[in-house]
Amino acid sequence: MVRYIQMIWLALLLPLAAQHQTIHAHMNPEGRVVTLNLYHFSENRLESKISNGHKKLGDMMDRDGEMAGVSIGLGKNGHPKGVHLDVINGKISLHDHATDSSIKVGPYLLRNSSMTGSLDETLHERRTFLLHDGKSRWILGYAPVMTRQQLAYALDWILKQKKANFVTAIELTNGLQSGFWVNRGDNLHLYLKELNAAPCILSVKLARQN
Repeated sequence: MVRYIQMIWLALLLPLAAQHQTIHAHMNPEGRVVTLNLYHFSENRLESKISNGHKKLGDMMDRDGEMAGVSIGLGKNGHPKGVHLDVINGKISLHDHATDSSIKVGPYLLRNSSMTGSLDETLHERRTFLLHDGKSRWILGYAPVMTRQQLAYALDWILKQKKANFVTAIELTNGLQSGFWVNRGDNLHLYLKELNAAPCILSVKLARQN
């Protein structure tokens, strides 16, 4: 029975029917490059854009602008520096938040083209959020509904896999929504699982530029 359940999980994790995008962008002056592989299993359309001339990567979600994205880079003092992407009527506007006190170590909830420190918003089943470790690792994703029991099961399953372990588990909205880091070599994976639905897998890889 356990083997059968694991096979189901493996089947769900294969992104055969998912929309897949790979984006490359310079991450910092040291020559590291971030590769973003996003497997999106939602009916909503996903679009991506790299801002010009700033060595930052930004994502926008939802064509109606209900969800926006944040781009993270490194400022002159080595601290995280962000560019806020607003998506309104199909147009993109950039807002530099280099001195904004809201740019801190995550997670942060991104909603309605604004960034807040609260994770208790309840307007949508899926939340767009940002995770950042204050150094060079960051991730932008959304969290589906996930109970604590499902989260515990998912973490237990990951621990049983070879060369895989979760770094951080977070709970959004008092455990109703969850996401977590999974570390496999140089790749940082965020697995999001919801009942009776395929997962969203967001993978960020930092590599030295040739």
